[in-house]
Amino acid sequence: MPYADADLAFGAFLVKQLVDLRANPPLVKRGFQSLGKLNAELHLLGLRLVEKKAEGPEGGAMLFYVRGNVLVRIKTRGTSSRYRGGVPHLSVSLVSGARTSAGALDTSFGAEQGKFHAGGGLVNKQAPGKSSIYNTAHNVHAKNNAEDWSDRTHFDFPDLSLDDASIDNIHPL
Repeated sequence: MPYADADLAFGAFLVKQLVDLRANPPLVKRGFQSLGKLNAELHLLGLRLVEKKAEGPEGGAMLFYVRGNVLVRIKTRGTSSRYRGGVPHLSVSLVSGARTSAGALDTSFGAEQGKFHAGGGLVNKQAPGKSSIYNTAHNVHAKNNAEDWSDRTHFDFPDLSLDDASIDNIHPL
């Protein structure tokens, strides 16, 4: 699928605005450790919250912000999966532009075409076995490729915490 230059540029811009690239590994900037502040900044950048849903047994929520085909997904208390388990994080993705049966932009995992890494580039996402993300040879002592991809395209919040006390006041538009 060819990607719109505007979406690619905006995704790279978002990473620069939201992520502290000097941190090792890159983290969400400290100024956004409050969900209220982050929500306000995303709105100022032209994104709108289109979906909010509960996530995992540890509580928290997933928030989906979009502008064009660029998606910012925030998991306020991480996930219950083996990658990013219990660690609040965000990612910036490019979605296909497909629509749900209700006409809304499809923000599902399957609609993601790729995620932006800390350098602002897009890492294409394909099914395991069909992508170099999952399929390249790697050192047996290193992380597997899917975990490495997850580390490069998901940005944890500083101190591995996010003040989400204002979550009840944040609603999709």
